[in-house]
Amino acid sequence: MFRLSCFVDVSDGNAGMMIPVFTTAGTNLPYVQEMDEYYISTSFVPFLDYENYLTCPCVGEVVAFPGDLGLVAFRRPNGDIFSGTIDTVVEYWEANEEEVRSDALFLVQFNRLIGANLQQSYDPWRLASTLLFTNPSQQALWVSSEMSLFQKQATIWRDINDDKKEEKESAFSGDIREYSEEYLIRWLANSTNITSHSWVSVWRNVVERKPFDSRLPDVALGWIFSNLVENQDIASVKWVLYSFFELQLYRGVDRAELAHFFCNSASESEYILVDLASSPRLLNYVCDFICNFADDDHFFMFLKSIVGVGVWNARVVPKIAASAKKRSGSAIPNEDYDPFARYGFSYVSYDFWRRGGD
Repeated sequence: MFRLSCFVDVSDGNAGMMIPVFTTAGTNLPYVQEMDEYYISTSFVPFLDYENYLTCPCVGEVVAFPGDLGLVAFRRPNGDIFSGTIDTVVEYWEANEEEVRSDALFLVQFNRLIGANLQQSYDPWRLASTLLFTNPSQQALWVSSEMSLFQKQATIWRDINDDKKEEKESAFSGDIREYSEEYLIRWLANSTNITSHSWVSVWRNVVERKPFDSRLPDVALGWIFSNLVENQDIASVKWVLYSFFELQLYRGVDRAELAHFFCNSASESEYILVDLASSPRLLNYVCDFICNFADDDHFFMFLKSIVGVGVWNARVVPKIAASAKKRSGSAIPNEDYDPFARYGFSYVSYDFWRRGGD
């Protein structure tokens, strides 16, 4: 069971769509819905990036389950927040069509929500383009982009549904919750399943039901290593990585070796750090781990990557600076500006000194 906690406002206070955020027992992670094209909630997934957006409180208690009609939310042109299932959204449209049409940018979003056809969508795109851009060529390009997106949606949903059908036939014949924890753990550990679209969903289910099984650290790391080494894809592993740190599953593995793996991965691909930075709590976990378990060479390799890409926040800078200062043996003068200088360590000065002033 999931309880509505708040709404993420992706429109910065303007009329537009909002994201309902849920909580569930046993974890402090925020969750959002995954819905199919019929707005049925197929699952709930952790939402690690919500800290990057404004949030609005919800009124009243709302509970939701996988398999229910999903919850849709948006800020109306009059400033009120609407939330309800898709059938109540249709009722709102029928009773408030004039209000919806009063805001062209909101209308474009609302048309996507209710599945408006091309004829119904085209004029709102043209009007919205004039509000977003003054240059006619930019307006035309934006309308063309909306047209392209509209035409691709049917293909996207067809491909998604084909994938889901294939997964269901090849992996699970029914509700995943009907399978035992033992079966699911063995399924996760099977290397032939490592590329399955169902892997993360199965992992979430296992972690919720049996979070301290001794086999989970090796299972998680095998999958994380595969995705980072072969695909350099941190975006797809963020939740697995987050639960790995939150549950302290690293206690059962070689922590120095794992810290070195993270440092090497960050050094080899700046995109990994950029994706990590979009989830401040996850970046905080990774930086904590590296500060505690990486040797000096790998730590400074990671620090150089952090400075080079420019991803840091108020949580990680003090602890990285403290670790760097301790490892360097002295507080190097803050001759140059960098984000660590105010904490008694200048990376720019240290790097210059370590290279012998060349």
